[in-house]
Amino acid sequence: MSQPNEETLKSYLKKLSQTSLEQIIIRGNQDGFFEIPEDKISLNRKRLSELIEEGLAKRSLLRSSNSSVAISIIDRIIEGIIGEDCIDFLDSDDKSILVFMLMRLSIEDELSYALSDDIMQCSDMTSLKTKLRTSILSINEDPEKIKSLIRILKDGYFLSKKHFNFKWLKNDNKEQARWAVEYISENKLILEEYENLPLNLIAEKNYVPIIEGIFHSLCFCEREQAKLYERFKRAWSQHKFRKKAENENKVSVSFLMKDKTKKRLQEVADFHETSMIDVIERLVNSSWEAFNEGNDSL
Repeated sequence: MSQPNEETLKSYLKKLSQTSLEQIIIRGNQDGFFEIPEDKISLNRKRLSELIEEGLAKRSLLRSSNSSVAISIIDRIIEGIIGEDCIDFLDSDDKSILVFMLMRLSIEDELSYALSDDIMQCSDMTSLKTKLRTSILSINEDPEKIKSLIRILKDGYFLSKKHFNFKWLKNDNKEQARWAVEYISENKLILEEYENLPLNLIAEKNYVPIIEGIFHSLCFCEREQAKLYERFKRAWSQHKFRKKAENENKVSVSFLMKDKTKKRLQEVADFHETSMIDVIERLVNSSWEAFNEGNDSL
């Protein structure tokens, strides 16, 4: 390799911890990328990155190639180390966990990595999955630390999903979709937690997993999450009630009546197996008809 490319590979390997470099060599040996004796690892702990460079340089494919190929091989090795029980969620049929991971990783500040600038502008789940995979593999930490983080996040997701279900959201309900997206994107708790939301992902037929993923990502502030869930459901019930009232040309009326009168009204409603509102409407309408006919006796 030429000097500039070697320096690029050097800078890449320099970001990785000693533990990561050691695991890369061990896994690389198993996968046939290196032939570095394990006793060399213990004897050369201060020059593990050099051992990796030397091991890659022995591969005929890399002798006349550039560092990007070598780096891609390291990425594949890291993916092999953490992938089996770490990034399996990327292939889950449950798309909400992709959104959940996106939201949590977007505010994770303890690890040295960065999500791509355009990841929140993804317009489909396939591109989101690809960008998440790249971001996770670019975390320059011990593989065990990466696995631990992902495990903690996944545990939080499944616990939240167990406590809060969204069966009351329907993908085929266009009105509900519009309402839910507006509600979640204007909620103060969510806006305090996240600067950006992946609203470009939302389409009429997939809005539920996006809403779910954003909601479940708040599982690390459980008390507020529970409040939000109840407000969310109640707000939808109120929205439906108002919409139904509008469609039926009904308006809200508030007034006071004596307790004795209310009890009598309830007795009449119970006798006719109807509601107090229905009784009042019938009385008012019959009185209005009598009034128009000149027979008002009120």
